Amino acid sequence: PDVTSTNIPSPGSRTARPGHALMNVDATMLHLDSRVTLRTHVNCFAWNFPFSGSEEDSSSNEALILQTFQSLAVLGAQRHFSGSTDPLIFACALHGDQFSRWNVWRSSWRTGWFLTSWCKFDHKSFPGYCPSRHNGEAFPVDKARFYVFKWSGSQKA
Repeated sequence: PDVTSTNIPSPGSRTARPGHALMNVDATMLHLDSRVTLRTHVNCFAWNFPFSGSEEDSSSNEALILQTFQSLAVLGAQRHFSGSTDPLIFACALHGDQFSRWNVWRSSWRTGWFLTSWCKFDHKSFPGYCPSRHNGEAFPVDKARFYVFKWSGSQKA
């Protein structure tokens, strides 16, 4: 992906460059983040294991996902009106039943995003990867899946 949201420091984490991770990204406000706006060529955004701060609060996690899709759709519209014809892709890893429990599919459709593929997320394919929350708390990813969405270019009511 062009931009990955993470809490792990990495080289280039202050500017959006292809293949670099950004720290302290508010995924619900990507369309306003100067590192990701029209001045930067970004076609794909990835977010592993989004989290609102409370695993059991499905409504706050659902709102987080919906607002992320909305922000990315606004970013896509801004790019479209500036003449970009490149597709906009959002990839997201989720654990267990979060896809259904957080109504991810419904949120994607409401904002013009369509699920194009999914696969099992095998964290062992990434040596040294240790999934953690923004507070550093580690969590298991043994039942995770990776979902890929494409923006349709039109808003759905």
